Amino acid sequence: MNALKKKGSFDKDRLAMISTVSRNTNFTAQQIYNMVNYMDFESNKLEAAKMLYAKCADQRNYHLVMEAFDFDSSRNKLMDYISR
Repeated sequence: MNALKKKGSFDKDRLAMISTVSRNTNFTAQQIYNMVNYMDFESNKLEAAKMLYAKCADQRNYHLVMEAFDFDSSRNKLMDYISR
């Protein structure tokens, strides 16, 4: 995750790195919270949170990821995505 800070200067780079790493790795909700929190823009936080939901080893704790969002609308969009 430190690589996200060091190598990913822009959200698009961070998202690409997350996409690559998540192909073969599962994460805890806390780790996903940390990755989502590295994003600068709310829309990218939401994209990352959606991308990583299936890779969450403890999905019952995904409510932790919700705390990374600044806006209720983003939390609601993620909840809608999860409930599908």
